[in-house]
Amino acid sequence: MILTDVANVETGFGTDDPQPIGHTTPAAMRALSFPPGSMGPKIEAACRFVEATRKPAMIGRLDDVVDLLRGTRGTVIKPDA
Repeated sequence: MILTDVANVETGFGTDDPQPIGHTTPAAMRALSFPPGSMGPKIEAACRFVEATRKPAMIGRLDDVVDLLRGTRGTVIKPDA
């Protein structure tokens, strides 16, 4: 679990049309572009964890930690099928 100050990883962060990412996979996340100074390192760490352990990783806000564990908030990265 990676706790940060944003509710979800988003595509289009900082634009007029950001789109939150809910449930996803390492392959889907790596197909997107995240600058190194933004969520890039967090996403890569989460993807590596999922690939190494076959367990989910979550990225979201500290205030949402219980819901992150339930998988009802934040970005949840699960193993590729």
